[in-house]
Amino acid sequence: MGDKQDMTLGINVTVSGSVDANGNFTASATYSQGASNPASSNVVQSDGSVNLGNMAFSGSDYNRQTDITFTLGGTVTNAAGTSLPFSFPTDPASAITITGRDGNGVDGMTAVAGSSVQSVVLDDEDKRNRSYNYCLTIWARTDSPNPGDGVSCTLDPVIVNRAD
Repeated sequence: MGDKQDMTLGINVTVSGSVDANGNFTASATYSQGASNPASSNVVQSDGSVNLGNMAFSGSDYNRQTDITFTLGGTVTNAAGTSLPFSFPTDPASAITITGRDGNGVDGMTAVAGSSVQSVVLDDEDKRNRSYNYCLTIWARTDSPNPGDGVSCTLDPVIVNRAD
């Protein structure tokens, strides 16, 4: 019997943000569920809450680990209303911060690079039915004359894992 594959979950993160003339970056996001394997429904809420207990788990085909891919879309503008490029930070560990909601540790979760700077993958190995806060950090290039100058902003929803 071969190794079972991880389940997968896509989350679309639609950002609406702005960088003011002083370089302050504010943003909000709405979230929607993308493709999942196995096909599942009601896993992602529009506020970004994720309930992995709603994944259609099949022990014969999948292990209990879930690879969650966050993909950015939307718009970030400057004070003049011009669109600015934005992405996740290059370092995946800077793109997602995980903290225990109940003070417990966060072992079993690793951020890895996605297929582009617009995506990041959270490899969720947790099987203890704990709730965690996850905070995405996004980065926008500013109008500075120095290429690469930018500012970051955080977005903060919740993940609920499934029981063993």
